[in-house]
Amino acid sequence: MFLQSECGFASGGGRYTSRLRPVSSGCTHFGKKFARCRSRNGAEVRNQVCLVIVSGVHRDMGPAQFPAVFGCFESPLESRQFEKCLWTQSDRFMKDSAQMPLADAVNERGTQHLARAARFANVERFVFLSTGLTYGSNGGRLADENDACKPLEAYPKSKLAAEKMLLGMEDVDVRILRLPFVYGDGDPHIEEAIPFMRGFPPSQRMSISHHVDVAQAVSLLLDAQSPSHRIYNVADDEAPDLAALFAAVGQPPPDGTSAERASNFDALLDGRRIRQDLKFRPTFPKLEDAIKADALDQAWSK
Repeated sequence: MFLQSECGFASGGGRYTSRLRPVSSGCTHFGKKFARCRSRNGAEVRNQVCLVIVSGVHRDMGPAQFPAVFGCFESPLESRQFEKCLWTQSDRFMKDSAQMPLADAVNERGTQHLARAARFANVERFVFLSTGLTYGSNGGRLADENDACKPLEAYPKSKLAAEKMLLGMEDVDVRILRLPFVYGDGDPHIEEAIPFMRGFPPSQRMSISHHVDVAQAVSLLLDAQSPSHRIYNVADDEAPDLAALFAAVGQPPPDGTSAERASNFDALLDGRRIRQDLKFRPTFPKLEDAIKADALDQAWSK
């Protein structure tokens, strides 16, 4: 989730207005990389409140470990009202995570608590990172933003529930990015997904996007004055097959023994809307482009 706000804060005897951009992500990898990309491109990041809601919340974590789970603040803002509200909501989030499935606790209920904090802070724009898996199985066809969503797995079901909750909020400009499989820039996501996808068909294709391109999409949506749509897919120009994705990290192709389960993940993302409306142009249009630039294992610095 990414939020953008114009808020007034008390400072001594007067008031000032500070551009508040609380930044959070469903994984620590992207939250850190996004702040770095914004800084690299000349955006102001020292006045950001950086929040990270990680997917791997452990139910036995106590308060001492909680700040590392929910967020780290990098803000010089004089007022602490917003932070206080976030911590109140995050305390409720931790109680929820102990009582419900993790995907629901993080993606649905955690987002709900953060949205309440956003409303408290008079947030101007709330950008939520969802997933293209919300479309469900469609036989490997391109899914556009107007297609019906019929997710089959717990993770996209919880993301879709969060989308619906956010889109129903009043007084907040909610925008949604449905992401593909995100990779590169030193993130071991491909390697980590190999065991799960080992039984998928080698010819099955998957929409992907490099971290720097996801960061570009988020930045474009944050900075656009009046985006034409509330939901945008993000994807490379080309969706590689799984044999190529496995080969990118030196692994043999998947064996196809779990083709039925793999069909839950076969939808491809149609990325035309974000290109036409926000002028999104991926730095790495294809997986092979990232490989040639050595941008898989290494942090890409250009």
